[in-house]
Amino acid sequence: MRTRTSIELGMVVVLLLVGAALLFARLKPETAPEETTAPTPTPRMLSLIRELGPVERARDLSRPSSAPANSGSAAEIEEEILETGLLEIQVREEDGGVPEETVEVVNEDLDFRQTVENGRLVLETDPGVFSFHARTASTPVRQSKALSARVEEGELARLDLVLPSPVTTAGPGMSLIPEGEYAIVSEMLEDGPAHAAGLRPGDAVLEINGAPITALTAGELEVAMTGAPGERIQLRVVIRNGAGELEEHEVPLTLR
Repeated sequence: MRTRTSIELGMVVVLLLVGAALLFARLKPETAPEETTAPTPTPRMLSLIRELGPVERARDLSRPSSAPANSGSAAEIEEEILETGLLEIQVREEDGGVPEETVEVVNEDLDFRQTVENGRLVLETDPGVFSFHARTASTPVRQSKALSARVEEGELARLDLVLPSPVTTAGPGMSLIPEGEYAIVSEMLEDGPAHAAGLRPGDAVLEINGAPITALTAGELEVAMTGAPGERIQLRVVIRNGAGELEEHEVPLTLR
């Protein structure tokens, strides 16, 4: 009898403890959820955006086959620029003036082409190193030397691309930019000898009349590409064929 009473008493105690625990849990105030605040651009980035004006959204520029998104005003995009940087690209003539022709800024590796207005383009993109050149959309095509810039998070990088002067002297109907072991065709007359021979802007010239490009100074290169009407010069060039492969060719040109 005594044992049964002890068991019943123990059960009553357990029930009382469980009831007390449930009551305490019900009366305990709920913990307020932590407040979360959306990240905002740094004051420096806001200042840069407002100073630069319209910014081209190209945050996925570091990934091939990406296309730039639509432009937006500072007020429209300032809240979206968090972990990106800005790249300001200036395109000018050799005399420092703004090109009057339509000009594109190009990165062929990323399949990126963007028309530049008033010689200036501002891109918002993920951090990285990017290379661009500028070229005119009309013929004769003029193309600048390709330059690279490193875009850092929250910072502004700048590129200054200079278009070569138009071809004004008699010769092969093209201009060359020395690039170490070769020279890049940067400008071409549509009805000139070089164009008729199949050369195009971006092709590389390795030799002129048997002389390697590396052996020629800038002055010697200019002299080698000019001469009396009817004079012939021999070029060794690397061009890209229809399949996109590089091929080396010997190309004779008659100056006019």
